[in-house]
Amino acid sequence: MKLKVGYILFLLLPASISAKDNNHIQILENKGQITDQHGAMRKDIDVKLEANGVTMFVGDGEIHYQWSRPSFAEATAGEESRESGASGHPPSPFGDTPFKGGILSGASEPTPTPPKRGGYNGSSLLGEIEGQNSRRTKSEVEIYRMDVKLVGANKNAEVIFEEPTGYYENYYLAHTGENGASARGFQRVIYKDIYPNIDLLLYTESKSKPKSQNPKENNLQSNIEYQTSNIKYDFIVHPGGNPADIQLRYEGATEVKLVDGVLVATTPFGTITEDVPYSYCKETKQQVNSTYKLSGNTLSFEVGNYTGTLVIDPVLKWATYYGGSGEDNLQAVATDRCGNVYIGGSSSSTANIATSGAHQANYSGSSGNGFIAKLNMHGIRQWASYYAENTIINDLACDGDNNVYATGMTRDTNNVATTGAHQAQHGGGPVGHAKNDAFLVKFNTNGQRLWGTYYGGNNADGGAALAIDAKGYIYMGGQANSPSGI
Repeated sequence: MKLKVGYILFLLLPASISAKDNNHIQILENKGQITDQHGAMRKDIDVKLEANGVTMFVGDGEIHYQWSRPSFAEATAGEESRESGASGHPPSPFGDTPFKGGILSGASEPTPTPPKRGGYNGSSLLGEIEGQNSRRTKSEVEIYRMDVKLVGANKNAEVIFEEPTGYYENYYLAHTGENGASARGFQRVIYKDIYPNIDLLLYTESKSKPKSQNPKENNLQSNIEYQTSNIKYDFIVHPGGNPADIQLRYEGATEVKLVDGVLVATTPFGTITEDVPYSYCKETKQQVNSTYKLSGNTLSFEVGNYTGTLVIDPVLKWATYYGGSGEDNLQAVATDRCGNVYIGGSSSSTANIATSGAHQANYSGSSGNGFIAKLNMHGIRQWASYYAENTIINDLACDGDNNVYATGMTRDTNNVATTGAHQAQHGGGPVGHAKNDAFLVKFNTNGQRLWGTYYGGNNADGGAALAIDAKGYIYMGGQANSPSGI
């Protein structure tokens, strides 16, 4: 089931733009080009950024991460009528506004009206929408939004723009008058006193870096330099400020977790990864111990003793889309000791998922396939594979040798287990009538399957969680409905 958002922040297309360095992220001021579904300016949004497959909107004590991608599925007239009701749109948990999006850049079709803003929390986003079969046409774009709310923040903080880049976009809209409006690009934005005696600094950083020097990946990458641009934000805690006041609540993520001190927020359309925070005293540059603390979906910082002004400096490392033209859902994220990131889930896309030479490079059958992909520390895909049909990968884990393990549920009776495995045969019933079995599979660092096994009885069973201890023992948990075989 595809998850949707309650409202879309809508960016109108510019009439003209200046020359742009594609390697540099622009912090673009809002001069009226961001509107609601009625065409009214969204004055609560101060800036907009686009980087690595995600658009960010910042303002009113909130950071909005928004992904969009084309949708190619079409509905029959009967299905559209049955599900849409009199309005002709898929049902919304926030009233009669549609979930339809628009092609936000390079659009050749009329730009449609987006859904209105509606307050929601993670449970309503993932709960109320679950079970709705929204129908889409070729002219639509699917939108997913995750919010990070600064709990208790000053929504009227002074906004200070610094270091203009010379980039601009011109807009001629009904509410901008004959002269239009010019939205400029900046490298730094400061939110003064976002918390008492605490400023939020949002900025971009570009620098050249060598590609991975990891000897295990030398066959995949060459040691050349490339230009990278990161989005960074600092919390500057002046004397009298309390770092404990800073709390970031993630809403709309399917999972938020800490992996070896790194924050990973997962959505069906992409992930947000934030590195371990680096904190230091502004006056002396001396490092101060700091870590993330996660309570539910609320992130805070734990810092050591310091004097003077404290700078807390996390880094948004990268964010990316992953999927093709079909229904793709991200269920699991894991990291290995080399900083590589593994993602897994389910896919109905026949292209843009697997890589050549992978364990299963081609889509199997006519039902959803599981998939697993490896991306390096810079977000560059190393390999990816489908895994069986009628299959969902629910969790991933890595061992000390950087092998990756996956578990989930499958009805595939042929392509899951290896010879000599714990359970080589599907236990959930005959072909064509099979119920889900749990499964467990191990891949090496190059994406080759080492072994795989079913795990289940004659009823519906599924794997949901994985852990591996320091000795390499594997622990798998899930749900079982079978009275035996477990």
